[in-house]
Amino acid sequence: MFSCQPDEFEDLQKNFTGQWELVEMRSDWGLEDVTDFSYTETYEFRSDGTFVKTNSELERQLTGTFVHAVPDQGESQADFRMMLTLTFDSDVLDEVIGSDERTPHLLWREDPYFWILYGCQEQEVLWLRGDLSLTNGGWCIVDAGTYVYRR
Repeated sequence: MFSCQPDEFEDLQKNFTGQWELVEMRSDWGLEDVTDFSYTETYEFRSDGTFVKTNSELERQLTGTFVHAVPDQGESQADFRMMLTLTFDSDVLDEVIGSDERTPHLLWREDPYFWILYGCQEQEVLWLRGDLSLTNGGWCIVDAGTYVYRR
């Protein structure tokens, strides 16, 4: 595990816009971490407060807006440096979910590592961490692993 220099992190915290790519899925059940996916997934954060989530399996883009905040630094969240709350455009999300016959559940596919939305109520929470990664978060991912994104 590496950590970033304070100046490097402050620069990233001020300017986290750009593209972030899924690089790892960490198991919450003691299974091996996954770094080889059958699809690619990215987030692109724009300076105007919008984002685009692209998944090669969906062959579609999800869009929405985001807000960010610096969390209270409790002991259990010492590595969480910034929280991003993403709100998806409901029309686009409904169209993607409704058009995919392979989706056995509103948000989850048969592949245990494939989720259309890592959250609830058309929102996702991502954390900017001390190692310069973004990870999914929030209480709605209890049955999923931790997805890690890097620039």
